[in-house]
Amino acid sequence: MSFFDQVCPFRFESRLDSIIADLHLPIFVHIMAYRRKRNPMNMVNPIFIVVIIIAAVATIFGLSQGSTWFLQANKADEVDREGMVAVPKSQRDLSAYERVRREDVIDLDGGDDGYFWMTKERRDNLIDKIGLIADANKIPNRVMARNKREGVVFTESDFLPEGSRVGLAGGIPADKQGFFVEAEKVPGLRFLKSGDRFDLILGAANKDEMSTTEYGILVGGIKAVGGIPVSSTGVRTMVRDAEMIALTNNQKMTTQGGLEMADKNARTRSLSATNNATKYESVLIAISPKEAESLAAALGQGLDVHLVTRSGRASDGSAEDDMNGAEDPLAGLIAFPGTTSRIDAFQKVEASHFADSSTGELRQYFFKPGDVQEDWILRPEQAIGRFLRRTTEPGSLLKESDFLPRGVLIQDIQAFHVISREDVADGLDSAWVGRVAVRDRKAGATLTENDFLPRGVLIQDIHAFHAVLGEDVADGLASPWVGRVVVRDKKAGATLTEEDFFPPGTLPGMAAAIPAGRMAFALETENVTGLAELSRGDRFDLLSSQVIDLTQRLKGVEVSPTLATEFSSRVMNRIVVKEATLIEKLEGQAIVAIQPGEVSAIASALAMKKPIYCVARAPQNNKSGPVEPAPSSETADKIDLGPSPLSDITLTESIIGGRRTVRAYRRAQ
Repeated sequence: MSFFDQVCPFRFESRLDSIIADLHLPIFVHIMAYRRKRNPMNMVNPIFIVVIIIAAVATIFGLSQGSTWFLQANKADEVDREGMVAVPKSQRDLSAYERVRREDVIDLDGGDDGYFWMTKERRDNLIDKIGLIADANKIPNRVMARNKREGVVFTESDFLPEGSRVGLAGGIPADKQGFFVEAEKVPGLRFLKSGDRFDLILGAANKDEMSTTEYGILVGGIKAVGGIPVSSTGVRTMVRDAEMIALTNNQKMTTQGGLEMADKNARTRSLSATNNATKYESVLIAISPKEAESLAAALGQGLDVHLVTRSGRASDGSAEDDMNGAEDPLAGLIAFPGTTSRIDAFQKVEASHFADSSTGELRQYFFKPGDVQEDWILRPEQAIGRFLRRTTEPGSLLKESDFLPRGVLIQDIQAFHVISREDVADGLDSAWVGRVAVRDRKAGATLTENDFLPRGVLIQDIHAFHAVLGEDVADGLASPWVGRVVVRDKKAGATLTEEDFFPPGTLPGMAAAIPAGRMAFALETENVTGLAELSRGDRFDLLSSQVIDLTQRLKGVEVSPTLATEFSSRVMNRIVVKEATLIEKLEGQAIVAIQPGEVSAIASALAMKKPIYCVARAPQNNKSGPVEPAPSSETADKIDLGPSPLSDITLTESIIGGRRTVRAYRRAQ
């Protein structure tokens, strides 16, 4: 007995009941029919039952037919692969600049399902049209040029050239360099995808660059900086035909632009959080090597850099669309350096006068060969360091007639001024550098020999014992007196002669004035009476005077009170220094030259605080400088010191009772 018979033992004789029984419809339908039989008062509307039965039959029929169609379709697919070819496809999502592994292309476990199937004609057509790669063995170990999703076929454009390195460096074309730009510094750059082409335009312009009356432009030139034309407003294209490589941050990299970099939960993030994330994003772009420095300078100075993207549509071959193949507007023209700022008359031309203020690059004006003037300078180094005879405005092309000739003053000078390299147009190369002007001269004057003091004339005071410097004499370092030590003070305007100097080789300083065989001794002028009134080179003697104390001098000798009182008013004189020479006086001190044997005597006299007197001697000649002392035999006895007081004293000795006594007496006259 069937499951239907067990649940509902009643059989319907109608055709409908038979169909329901044969189809084994759900139990609740039969139960409802049973209840109708058993309880006629609760019978369901027969029409409603019929509708339900018809719907159930239709559902079962549809499901059976769909299942049959699905099985037949799968069977048909399997049959349709006959005569078709397998094409390799990606087995997982692949990232740009990574190396493809064998398992990324060939699924050994998937069998035929690991390939994409198509007709041979379609495969050959795609190979010719898009570079389809049909051989799976040609894909492993290649480096991806862009991101690729799982289940997509490979084309030659998906890969970098053979031999490319793994990583971002592999995505940079061979003729360009990679340059990382902070995403926030160039608006819109982060939304480009790998391979997108664009230009970068410098939008900042200063007052000099905004001039529309530049001489170089008025005479038919094209202004350019770094080989790139610049408009009269100063706006110029800094980077041409750059290529987007990748967008990176601290965590990941993408070739699909900033939208790919956004988090999945971007809807829940605040705007400030998004902006903060953008600050850490960097965009790697490929640019020409010569454009890297100017772009770095502009970004470093915080200038406005604007992005101009190029069309991604296929070109129709017109000149307007083929931007990469546009003719160079500077081709065949001759470049001349132009000034970027005002240069005043008599001012030296500097390298900065030719440098673009925003990037530091050389500003140039390009001309057709027929528009070039012969006297324009062709290179900046022909002008740098030279002085202009007139004021020039920004955008000027300099020529030889704009510069001052050699030997011309570039600033006013006064009489007795020493010419320096800053005073003349030819700088250190001028023959007048170091010479002293005899009169006032104005800027622009051409100097001659008559404008300078004669050679060998002092132009400033010089003190004794000092060496002559180049700045002391009119002929400067060319003077033969430079380095020689003067004997005496000399005033400005004096003409130097050999008599004014010590012998060649004498070192500067007071030691040069010390005669041979003598020594220098420093004295306080307040301790030597009369020394302060002497002058450099004066000769003198030093006389020491002392009151005689017989008791102290004759210790152990009986001196009568009368004799002691008499000698207490008598003085003994002696010469402690003979033929001394005054070398120099400075701040209350006098440096004197004395004989070595006199050093101890003068030191003792000073230590005992004995009165010391300076006795000046007559000069030997009319020189004011130090002179050699005369032999001591000629002057030793010229000072009359008088008899010694002790020469009148006589000592007697007596012994009485074994006691020895010594007494002092005045000698009988």
